[in-house]
Amino acid sequence: EPFSYTISAPVSGVDPGDPTVFSIGGELPPGLTFDATTGTISGTYTPPMSKAIQAPSSNGASVPSKSVVGSVQLFATNSHGTATKTLVFLQAVPQLLNISTRMQVLTGDNVLIGGFIITGNAPKKVILRAIGPSLSEANPAVPGALADPVLELHEPDGTVITNDNWKDTQESEIEATQIAPKKEEESAIVATLAPGAYTAIVRGKDGGTGIGLVEVYDFDQAADSTLANISARGFVDTGDNVMIGGMIIGAGTSQVLVRAIGPSLANANPPVPGALADTTLELHDKDGAIIGFNDDWRDSQQVEIEATQTEPKSAKESAIVAFLTPGNYTAIVRGKDNTTGVALVEVYNITP
Repeated sequence: EPFSYTISAPVSGVDPGDPTVFSIGGELPPGLTFDATTGTISGTYTPPMSKAIQAPSSNGASVPSKSVVGSVQLFATNSHGTATKTLVFLQAVPQLLNISTRMQVLTGDNVLIGGFIITGNAPKKVILRAIGPSLSEANPAVPGALADPVLELHEPDGTVITNDNWKDTQESEIEATQIAPKKEEESAIVATLAPGAYTAIVRGKDGGTGIGLVEVYDFDQAADSTLANISARGFVDTGDNVMIGGMIIGAGTSQVLVRAIGPSLANANPPVPGALADTTLELHDKDGAIIGFNDDWRDSQQVEIEATQTEPKSAKESAIVAFLTPGNYTAIVRGKDNTTGVALVEVYNITP
């Protein structure tokens, strides 16, 4: 966002013939300039291209709510001498406030498997939701919605929290978030989670199948921790049954890496049967407009993607690096030429 700061100094009793001259010392953050005539620093900060991704680990690495991006010395000088102050530039660390994935929920290995990572020093309060039947009443309506989802939260120590119908447990806590599911058959879990890697699994009750949605919301943005990335794995079909990932960007401009992984899943440990052979990836803004498209990741942005050190392993996989302002975004994974198979969509919040 545009920034402007004008140096000021007391003028009471100062001789008009002895004006105060303003100057600065040091290097301004990129995108900002200094006008010595008016004493104003202004411009739009341009973050440098990041070389690293916020560490997907549970080692407790600090993730502050603000980061220092530069500082300069301010000088005000007239015949009486020089006064100085230090101006420090802080940038809010970008936040992923909501991450979600909608896709076909099948059985066995092809249920909806969502992973997310919390990094930082402090526990974070989140709500997880598994949505199914209310999708049929959405605008536009989603045909073939999962009639009765069951949600599992798997913690790093092996603990598993399960919910079938959200009113069965934690009804008051879920209602307090003001985003309780619309249907009693849908599932939700409120939890305060320590930094680490977590997995959310959505299944159909009694082996049911259909389109389901898994969501994670950040309800403690002030905590010294952040949702660093999200991933979801499942079966990518055609038409409305492709894989759709959503995210809400909070404070500041976020640099994100979005990946669509398919063929390399066949070489994972353990291998994933039926992996999607060739992925395509679309990135849409809140109005539905396509702001990024990629088929094979080396076709475009190869340098930027390699700089994240998390480039896809297969040339047939897709990736997009983008700077996103606060708002809602959607990533869509399809099989090239309407092919189908198991795929993984990932969104990384890259360190500014």
